[in-house]
Amino acid sequence: GATEYLGEAGAGAGDVDGDGHADFLVGAPGADVNASNDGAAYLFTSLPSGSVSASSADAVLHGEDASDRAGGALAGAGDVDGFGHDDLLIGADRQGSAAAYGGAAYVVSGPVSGTFDLGGAEARLRGAGSYDYAGAAVAGAGDTDWDGRGDVVVGAIGEDSGGSGAGMAYLVLGCGI
Repeated sequence: GATEYLGEAGAGAGDVDGDGHADFLVGAPGADVNASNDGAAYLFTSLPSGSVSASSADAVLHGEDASDRAGGALAGAGDVDGFGHDDLLIGADRQGSAAAYGGAAYVVSGPVSGTFDLGGAEARLRGAGSYDYAGAAVAGAGDTDWDGRGDVVVGAIGEDSGGSGAGMAYLVLGCGI
């Protein structure tokens, strides 16, 4: 969009490409990559020098639909799928496939390059209720169940089961991805 909000979120991504060096993500939830405000997460697999634009990213991961606001929350997820590369966790708090503003969080398996539609992510957690805003916060949780795979936490700040707008945090185990 006219206002991309580049840098609203940023995160270390681990070693997504397997080159032995840390990678990082920068979010732009207002970006128009494939649709108006679908949002984007830009992956950089090498440390840039000087001023760098988002167009020099090694991968652009964008929302499924208009107004998703993908990239508003980002995290390195560790190796969730057990395939030997670190994976990415990207929130899109206004994604509406399951419910209006239900939100979503996506696990994208590394390595990844080029332009990537989050609809093709290996795993998607979608907010079940309207205005759940799932994916408003995301985090890698480490290996909480000791199975050798990374686990993730997804926040749904508007989820109502604990009371109106009480919110919910979901722990998703890597073996379930």
